[in-house]
Parts: sequence; structure tokens; C-alpha cells
Amino acid sequence: PPAPVAVPPPAPVAPPPLHDAQATLGGLAAASDAAALAAPRPEPATPAPSTPVPVRRRPPASEYVDLIWFDEHAPQRVRQQSAWASYVRDPQRPTEWITGEEPEEPTQAVTDRRDIRRALGRVPPLDAIGMARVMEEAIDEDGIFEQPLVIVNGELVMTCDPLETLKTTVAVASQLAAADKRLKEALDAAEELLQRPRSAAVPLLEGALSRVRQAFAQVNRSLASDYLETTAQRILIEERHYLKRKLFGGEHIGGLLSLGSGSPLPTYMPEVLAEKLPLFPRLRVRAIAEPHPQQDPADNESITLRVLALGRVVQSQPVGRGGR
Repeated sequence: PPAPVAVPPPAPVAPPPLHDAQATLGGLAAASDAAALAAPRPEPATPAPSTPVPVRRRPPASEYVDLIWFDEHAPQRVRQQSAWASYVRDPQRPTEWITGEEPEEPTQAVTDRRDIRRALGRVPPLDAIGMARVMEEAIDEDGIFEQPLVIVNGELVMTCDPLETLKTTVAVASQLAAADKRLKEALDAAEELLQRPRSAAVPLLEGALSRVRQAFAQVNRSLASDYLETTAQRILIEERHYLKRKLFGGEHIGGLLSLGSGSPLPTYMPEVLAEKLPLFPRLRVRAIAEPHPQQDPADNESITLRVLALGRVVQSQPVGRGGR
């Protein structure tokens, strides 16, 4: 019988390695750290520079209004003008966060001055044609004139008292009285008129003034041709010898306001303005006024203005040309 073949025993199988959870976790952590180090790190975000809030500046104006005076009842009258409401009231502002603090209310004096300034600066002024239309529209269905209120803009020429004008002109012209017989006669006649116990009629005063000026112009050889008029006018303005009339329930000073077209309108202001006006014989003004029918037969116009608020229009001067 054949010899039996020897079969080698199976090779021993190595047991599977034990699973080390801690090592596995450590390896994952190491791999994660390595990946983190290898990956490019994003640059920290640079905060965008803050954009400055632009400051709203009013463009330079060629002129502005210098408020001189207003009547104590004028602000209430201004607020009663329905056509002026959009010009005078405060503009709407965006809603603001509540801070817990109540806004400070302005005083009545501040509010009054603000409303007068807004009316003068914002309400369109009327010309002579617009003034006539407003006067016509102020008559109601019963034929009663209801007092309107208007904004006017123009040149105001102050009128000086005729008696004081003659007195001042005589005093200035007397410097040359000895040099000419005709001038001396004109001055003597004017002095006699001024010595009368009662004020002479305006035409007589104006006639004597004209004769003195004519005689002075003929004898004057060394001074400017308008020396007599300008010198006398300067003295009259400095001493506040304005024309005065008792109108509208009180003493008023007078002038003529040119609105750009048509004849100048007789314009009256309370006597308190005599000490407040600048020393100019003529001014560019913007005013709140009441138009009235003619008040003085000596005034040649059918409309008379009573001023309730007065502002002087001033030309702005650029820096470097008298401005600071």
C-alpha cells in the first residue's frame, strides 16, 4: 500500500490588532490640526473707514436781510395769513429715536421773531400791480375793506421835515452869505419866514428853499455842486429830523417806497423807528406792511403803506473786500 502523504498543518493566523479608540481620536485630532495649519488663514476683516457725514452749508448769498424792528402784534397777524402758512410753519422732519428727553420749547419771543424773519425772507413780495390787486380783493361782498397784509421790497427814501430842511439849509448856506448880495437876500427872506409864530405852509417853505439853493449854486465856485444839498441832508438824518404825521392812532415818520414800477408809495412807520434806522437817506428794505387808502391829501398816491416790520437789505461783501 502507498505510504501516506503528510499534510502540513495550517499556518497560524495572526489575531487582528486591537482597536485603540484613544489612538484613533488622537490621530484624527492631529490630522485636523495639521490641516488647519496647512490651510491659509483668512485675513482679519479691516473695518471700513467711517464716512464723515456731510455738513449742509447754505450757499453764500449775495445779500441778506437785517431785521430792524417789528410791531408786537405783527407775529400774530403773520400767523393768521393762510396764504403764508407754508412759508412760516416748521418743515416736517424725519422721525427720531426717542431719547427720553422732551425737546425744549422755544419762548414766545423766539417764536415771534422766527415767524417775522421767515415771512420777510420767504414770502414773495408784491409789486405795484400786485398791490392794487390785493387792495381790490380786500373788499368783501358787503363793500367793506378788510385790512390785508403784504410783503414789499424796494428802495425807501426817508422824507425830512420841510421846516427843519429850510433851517438846516439856511445855516449851511450862510457860510457864503457875505460873498453875494443875491444869496444874502434869499437867506434873509428865508429867515423871516422861519421867524413866524406858526409854521408856514409847505409850499412857502419849499419856495424859499429853492431860492436859497439857486442863489448858493451861482456864488459857489470852490465846493462841489451838490455840497449844499448833501451837507444839509446829512445833518438832517443825523439829527433825525424826519417828516412826522399823526396817523393810524399815533405819531409816525414818513418816506417814499419804490417797488420797481409805478410811482413811489407814501410809507409810514412808528416814530420809535427814528432812532433805529441807519444813517442813510435811502435804504433797500423788505417790509411787512398794511396797504391803506390815501391818508394825507398832500400824498399824491391812492395807496398808503403802514409798516409793521422792517428789515434792511444788505449786500454781502466777500472775504478780503471789507468782510472779515
